[in-house]
Amino acid sequence: MLCRQFAYLFVGMLIPFLASAQGPSVRPAAEVRDQSREDDAVLGHRLTAAAQMGDTAAIKAVLATGADVNALDRASNNPGGATALIWTARQGHVEALKALLEGGADVNAKARAGITALHFASMKGHAAAVEALLVAGADVDARVRDGTTALMAAASGGHEAAVRALIGAGADLNARDRGGLTALQWAEQAGHAQVVGLLRSAGARNSRWKELLEAVGQGDTAAIQALLEAGADVNARDGDGKTALMVAVEKDHFTAVQALMNAGADINARDEGAMTALLWASTDGRTAAALALIEAGADVNASNVFDLTALMAAASKGHLDITKALLEAGADVRARDANGKTALMLAERAGVDATIVELLQQSEAK
Repeated sequence: MLCRQFAYLFVGMLIPFLASAQGPSVRPAAEVRDQSREDDAVLGHRLTAAAQMGDTAAIKAVLATGADVNALDRASNNPGGATALIWTARQGHVEALKALLEGGADVNAKARAGITALHFASMKGHAAAVEALLVAGADVDARVRDGTTALMAAASGGHEAAVRALIGAGADLNARDRGGLTALQWAEQAGHAQVVGLLRSAGARNSRWKELLEAVGQGDTAAIQALLEAGADVNARDGDGKTALMVAVEKDHFTAVQALMNAGADINARDEGAMTALLWASTDGRTAAALALIEAGADVNASNVFDLTALMAAASKGHLDITKALLEAGADVRARDANGKTALMLAERAGVDATIVELLQQSEAK
């Protein structure tokens, strides 16, 4: 009886052992993938931390474990979605930066804002990092979302050594950002005289934008003509991206508007709010300028960042003659702004002259 009980006990103990001896349990594929992602994330965070600290030894150690050298640290808020290389460039950790490049880091990788390692190094004035990145093949003229280049970033910060390195690498001296500004203009606006001198010596065009904008603001047609004949940039812009033509429209200096248009000013250029000269004229009721721009072929359906067109602006402000001219030129009466409003809706809400409302109603009925 005892022997039988022992046998049962022995078999009961043996069954689990035999089950385990059949091999390790198979994990579901989804679980394996999740664990893999978690492991990659841990390695990515370790690499980012090492990059931020400039710990070259730690970077090499993490890379040796198989970490993705080009992984984006999605948890980072500044710079968002940056690679380890971008962090080293931002912090100016040159040896760490070189270790990452040797480990296969993409020298032209971008953070979520479109900023590269070269942009950050240039912005911060880390000349040695700039040079190392350029040697590794960084795109010297890469642009971020607002159109700025590394040279503009270095020039606006007054970083002479970085500017020299970028010029030496063949950076486009006369490139313009989305606001129309060049590296030279950035340096001039910031008052960095040494950088201004460097850029001019290297061949950056002197647009004489300050003088031209000042003359336009004063409505001094003679000065405008003289500056244009001396080579001033007819499309010079101020800090808000407004061209000389927009300033002339805004200041209601029609002779200045004519002089700039005759000199070839870009009538469809946009400022930072996507406003054109015609949009400004229609908004401010500059009838002579609006009619001249329409006759010259300005885009009557251009819209700003709020999807507001010249017709919407003119109609809602009660500018009858401009509204008529725009309709005759083919302005889209059914276009809607960001709030879904048409020119007619905006005019009715503004309580403008009934003549404008009738004009719009007739145009919509066609």
